Amino acid sequence: MTAGLVDGQQIDYYDSVIRKAVQKAQWISGAVDPDYWNRNTQIYAGNEPNFKENINIAKKRFNQTGGKLTYSCRSVNLH
Repeated sequence: MTAGLVDGQQIDYYDSVIRKAVQKAQWISGAVDPDYWNRNTQIYAGNEPNFKENINIAKKRFNQTGGKLTYSCRSVNLH
């Protein structure tokens, strides 16, 4: 799962089962252009193989063969 956050509030996430970006915050629908969800679905789906491979690499490095492992990527405001 990939999640988008603004000021610590989750605004969307990518559901790998239905392969679609899903709105999480109500206010976002009026703040984005109509193609936002299609565009982000394509971006998230394109990144999915890399995330899966990174999880597999981390599991091997930390000798984890089962259970769940969370992979996180954060952006930092430099202003």
